Amino acid sequence: MKTQVSILFKGDTVSSTFVKLCSLTWFIKIFKKPQIAISIDGQPMQKMTASKEAYVLDLAPGQHQISMIDLDAESKARTKRFTGRFVGFFVGLGTGSLSNGAMLGKASGNLMEGKSIDQNNINFFLNDGDLMKISVKTDHNGCCKTKILK
Repeated sequence: MKTQVSILFKGDTVSSTFVKLCSLTWFIKIFKKPQIAISIDGQPMQKMTASKEAYVLDLAPGQHQISMIDLDAESKARTKRFTGRFVGFFVGLGTGSLSNGAMLGKASGNLMEGKSIDQNNINFFLNDGDLMKISVKTDHNGCCKTKILK
């Protein structure tokens, strides 16, 4: 019997789609499928694109580690920072002062920036003939949300 891991990488969540719509290049990003970089047991990173079909990989029985990084994380952080600065600037201008607008814009942008890159690690043990099913989604912060299905 084969020992396998099945990784279902789903498309964007509603919040990460909204972050794409707020970017300056939304017309390009909205049609682009999300990608993650994945490494199994310290092997070199490989790209995975969101798909309706699960990626099935053969592994040897024993202890394993899977690391995942959202490849669009830096772009998502930049978009959130720009949106915060834009909104903060106009709220500050509403007080009647250009300097208030500049200060509030910078503070709002820094507040909304959040994490830029987050790596998600999964550690698990497989016996001979096991099938591990994992579901992965990226969120608006650039993190990979994982759920072990079986």
